[in-house]
Amino acid sequence: EAYEFTKGLQSNASSGVWGMLLSVCNYHGEIKLGKKVAEKLFEMEPQNVGYYISLSNMYVAAGSWKDATELRQSVHDQGLRKCTAYSLIDVGLG
Repeated sequence: EAYEFTKGLQSNASSGVWGMLLSVCNYHGEIKLGKKVAEKLFEMEPQNVGYYISLSNMYVAAGSWKDATELRQSVHDQGLRKCTAYSLIDVGLG
């Protein structure tokens, strides 16, 4: 139901909404639906490696090692890399 609702939003649904749906698919082990959602996200944000990794992790959890390996190879072939995260803390010493 959530997929059909999100799909019905058409261009109004942000990648954040689709990303949340991908997370829900991952949590519930909905591989088939997760793949559809991930493909939509790949169209919206093809450089966001996180979506590829999420789908790959779903494949691994389901025991679909071949699919996971192929997807990770595709990420490598496209030259996609996960962004390094960092935080800054202002300690106010001045």
